[in-house]
Amino acid sequence: ESFHQILRSLHVRLFEGLIGRIFVGVLGFVFVVSCATGIYTYGSFMKSLAFAVIRRKNLRVLWADAHKLVGVVSLMFQLIIGGTGAWLGVQGLVHRLSDTERPGRFKREAVIEKAADRALLPDLDAVLASTREQYPQLIPKIILPSANGRRTLAVHGDLVNESFERNSQNIVFDKLSGELLHRYNSREAGLGDRFYYIQEPAHFGSFGGLAGKVLYALFGLSSGVLALSGYFIYLRRKHSSNQAALRPILLGTAIVLVWALAVGGLAAAAGLPRANLVNLLLIVAVLLGLGLRGLWKLWRRSRA
Repeated sequence: ESFHQILRSLHVRLFEGLIGRIFVGVLGFVFVVSCATGIYTYGSFMKSLAFAVIRRKNLRVLWADAHKLVGVVSLMFQLIIGGTGAWLGVQGLVHRLSDTERPGRFKREAVIEKAADRALLPDLDAVLASTREQYPQLIPKIILPSANGRRTLAVHGDLVNESFERNSQNIVFDKLSGELLHRYNSREAGLGDRFYYIQEPAHFGSFGGLAGKVLYALFGLSSGVLALSGYFIYLRRKHSSNQAALRPILLGTAIVLVWALAVGGLAAAAGLPRANLVNLLLIVAVLLGLGLRGLWKLWRRSRA
C-alpha cells in the first residue's frame, strides 16, 4: 500500500475493521460535544473582553486566549469535521443494525451457479464502451464482476464536476447479455441521497481542487493546535504550582502514545488483526476509565 493509504487506514479505522471505524466515529461525536461546550465557555468568558484580544499576563493566559481565538475562527470547520467524522464512523453499524444498503446499490438474487459466474469473462473494452454510451457523465474508476451467481458487472466511478463520495456512482450490466440493469446518479437522486454522499468529500476536503486541499490542510492544522494548546492549558491550570505532579501525567501520556503507535503499527504491518484489536480495546478501556473518573469527580463536586 502507498503511504497515503496507510495514513488513511490509520485515520479512518485505526488499522481495524468495523470496531475501529466505530471507535473513530465515537471520537468524532466527542469532538462535536467539545466544540459545543467550548462555544458556551467562550461566550460566557468573552462578555467582559473584546473579540480576538490575546492577553500576555503569563504563558498560560496567552495560550488560553490563543486557544479560544483559533477555536472561534475555525469553529465551522471543526463542527464539519467532527460531525461528518462521527457519521462516517458509525455508518456501517447503522446499516448493519437497520438491515439497509447504501443508496444506489443494485441487488438481485443469484441467477446461475457461483462457479459458472466466476467463469464468465466479460469483454472489458465493450463494457467501457457501453458505459460511455449509456452513462457519459461517469468517469469509470472500478469494474466489479460478480462472483456470487448474480451475473452482474458493475462499473463504479465519479461524476464530472461533482463532489460526491468517491466511486459512489455506478452502472450495472448483465455479465452475459450486456443488458443495462441499473444506473445510479446522485445528481438525479433525492436530497437524502445527495446529502449522504457529500459527507466524505466534506470530511476529507476532496472538492474545490488544489485550493480546497490547501484550505483544508491549513484548517486541519488548527485542530492539532487546539488539541495541543488545550492539553498545555490543562496542565498549567491543574499543576502550575506543583511541577512534580506533572511528571506522571507527561510520562503516562508518552507511554500511551508510544504504545498505541508502536503496537498498532507493528500489528498492522505484520498482519495480526487480533493483536491490533486487543491494542484498540486497551486504549478504549483507558479512555473510558479516564472519562468515568472525570464524571465521578464532577458528580462529587456537585454534591459538595
